[in-house]
Amino acid sequence: ADKFKSESVEKISQRRQELLSNAGVYFYAILWPAGIDHHDEIEEWLSQRLDIVSSKEIDLGDDIEDFARAVYSTDQRPFEWEKARKAKKISSDGSTVRVITIRLPDPNFRSWNGPRISDTIYDIKQNCRREFQQRVTEYEYGALIHTTDNYEHNLHIANIVSSYSTNNQR
Repeated sequence: ADKFKSESVEKISQRRQELLSNAGVYFYAILWPAGIDHHDEIEEWLSQRLDIVSSKEIDLGDDIEDFARAVYSTDQRPFEWEKARKAKKISSDGSTVRVITIRLPDPNFRSWNGPRISDTIYDIKQNCRREFQQRVTEYEYGALIHTTDNYEHNLHIANIVSSYSTNNQR
């Protein structure tokens, strides 16, 4: 006999996900508009390599460029013009993104002069780009998928996604 009703189990599970998200434990992949015709394929490819917790499409409309700027605001690129150019490119491809929440039990962080970066997610992101870049018209490096690098970045993206998805989620 089960001690908990299925509704209780579901509530506990949802609360657990919320707590893990709020703690920055979950990593994120953002599939940019350039690859919209391949979002399902890319998510399937990622699911064979990572533990996907959830996935949602968000139509950002006119907010896409601001969203991309916010995502890259913590990027370590030394020049603001690089981030601005990337946001402009992303917004020129459309307005719908897919945000994939990922459980990554072994991030395998590497240390260098900058912030810690998960080698696990970095390698998967690079392999994903190699796998799908030929299928995207006018592919530009980095305009297909973005992933978070560490727990601090996870929290940053969780907050951005939360603020933009309230009214735009499909």
